Amino acid sequence: MDLDGSLWNVLTNTDEYIEEDRRYRRPVFGYADWKRHRSAQRFTKNLGSLPVSTTIRANWKEVTSAITVAIALCLWNDAESVTNVLNLGPEAMTFARNLPDLSLPALPFTLSSASLSLLLVFRTNKAYERWWEARCIWGAIINTCRDIVRQSLVRMDPKDMALKEEVTRLVSAYPRSLIYHLGERTEISNLVIEKKYRKILTDEETERLLKCTHKPMTVTGMLSNAIHRAKLPVIDEMKIDQDITKFSDYYGMCERIFKTPMPLSFTRLTSRFLSVWTLALPFALYGAITPHWLIVPITAFIAFFVFGIEEIGLQIEEPFSALALNAMADGIDASIFEALEMEKKDPFMFEPRGGWKRADAQPRKIDVSTIKSTPSQEPKAVASISEVDVTINEAASEPAAAAVIEAEPELVAASMVSGAATARAAAVVAAPAPAVAASPAPATTPEAPAQVQLGGGVTVLERTPEKAREDGKRTYPPYWPRHLIPPEDL
Repeated sequence: MDLDGSLWNVLTNTDEYIEEDRRYRRPVFGYADWKRHRSAQRFTKNLGSLPVSTTIRANWKEVTSAITVAIALCLWNDAESVTNVLNLGPEAMTFARNLPDLSLPALPFTLSSASLSLLLVFRTNKAYERWWEARCIWGAIINTCRDIVRQSLVRMDPKDMALKEEVTRLVSAYPRSLIYHLGERTEISNLVIEKKYRKILTDEETERLLKCTHKPMTVTGMLSNAIHRAKLPVIDEMKIDQDITKFSDYYGMCERIFKTPMPLSFTRLTSRFLSVWTLALPFALYGAITPHWLIVPITAFIAFFVFGIEEIGLQIEEPFSALALNAMADGIDASIFEALEMEKKDPFMFEPRGGWKRADAQPRKIDVSTIKSTPSQEPKAVASISEVDVTINEAASEPAAAAVIEAEPELVAASMVSGAATARAAAVVAAPAPAVAASPAPATTPEAPAQVQLGGGVTVLERTPEKAREDGKRTYPPYWPRHLIPPEDL
């Protein structure tokens, strides 16, 4: 509908103006906005904008009705004076003199005003709680989107850049999908979401999302598939999946607010009570105010503010069309795509200092015959190995640290972690296994790395020399259990 802004257009298309105005009442504050908000000029500016107030445009029918009742009351009760001024003749004067005065005592309004105030305050407070809950949910969505991208950039192998890009695209699509899911479905909204999808997603991803009904849930499933294809360690995948699970919680919370209004009986009672109270108010004011015509502006003033309070509750009861969701989604895009571009320029930018050299941390096989060892006097049988972590002191002078683990049928070595050469392997050896001799590790020199023999195949994981901590303590991986760290290294 064409909204030309004329007075007649505003009066005849009130609902369209209210909905259109909501698009421009979604502030995202910066420091300059806060300065203007608390400026000493705010009083004059707010009073100056009163004629174009959205609340007046939304409640003009209610306010006009109250004014009409006040004018009609004045004309009825003061009919003799009006007839005399207009010189309508003796018959009209006689008729006017015989008209009874219409008025009500002020006591019922005094007693009922407290109940009306409680209804209005309760309704406004509950509506604000819904608005604030929606804002908190979207604040959590912003944080979770950034965290998923951060973890993906750090935990995925630098060679998996295509997967990192896919995860970033899908994370960007989540808030856009949720905005569409919580909004009005129109031709324009369908075109807008398709345009936004094609801007950030591939054609295949776009077509898949456009065909589905519940777009946020579909995006969440696509994200889970992308993380699964990265073949991350179990702990890393669990950490990212916990954030993806929050996405399901978030759109469930939003749906709860969006699909469940405040009890309709409460809303209707408040509206009926307020309407009757305001329309009857001039009858109580007539006997208390002189000259009587002053009840017209006073009634208009009171009606404007009490109906305005109710209007505020109505406007924020459904918060998603009142919040700056598109601005929040733009902020998410700006931060996550910037992080992705930084990762493309330097795949190790987000790693800990001196941290993971995952591209170089490949196990090197050596010949068992080259290792000299003395059988231990107390051989021990190894039934199973579930996980092995070997951490070498960062201050060690040797150029390489060796971890030797026997596995059946295959030994898997993981990457170096957080300034310490760490070999992580998972394997299962059928029990009972034959006793395996282990020899004391020989003294290490810069030429010979430390060696441990468990028998069978041998794997050595090299590491580059790293600078020791200034306090001389060992550096442990972030996942290392605290109770396994010696007291001198805490």
